[in-house]
Amino acid sequence: MKKEVSIAIALGVIVGLVVMYGVIRAKRAVEEVLPSPTINPSGAAITATPTPDLSTSEHIRLSEPTNDSLVSTPDIHVTGQTIPNSTVLILDNTREYPSVSDQNGNFSVAVTLEAGANTLVARVLTDDGQTYSIMREIIYSTADIFATSIPTPTATPKATASATIKKK
Repeated sequence: MKKEVSIAIALGVIVGLVVMYGVIRAKRAVEEVLPSPTINPSGAAITATPTPDLSTSEHIRLSEPTNDSLVSTPDIHVTGQTIPNSTVLILDNTREYPSVSDQNGNFSVAVTLEAGANTLVARVLTDDGQTYSIMREIIYSTADIFATSIPTPTATPKATASATIKKK
């Protein structure tokens, strides 16, 4: 009996440590995603910076590719417009593609997609240290998705109908 109680206590401690580790990891992950509050230089007020919406941005626009695009080739161009003469980074699932916008703010970056779902983030870095981002989901399929297959018509039997009417 004493042995079972000792084993139960040991298992309880182990499960508790595993749960505590998970809570600590989750808390750190949330802290990394959410911006930390900033203190006003006067020290009077604390304000939180809102989490940016990566689906749209007034400082960077993408003309290609459109969101939720389905493409059949791995090589695409990400084109758009942003603040003139700014650093532009295109981030995909595994790589970074650096570029600089021209004097009109236009940019075009060649990107190689991986098969399947790809998340592209276009990020502009301004001279004053500001960062603006926009995100696109692109699916690259190696299947022949644009082929059309129309079945060849075959002879079909003709239906005939007959009826007999009886008078009473």
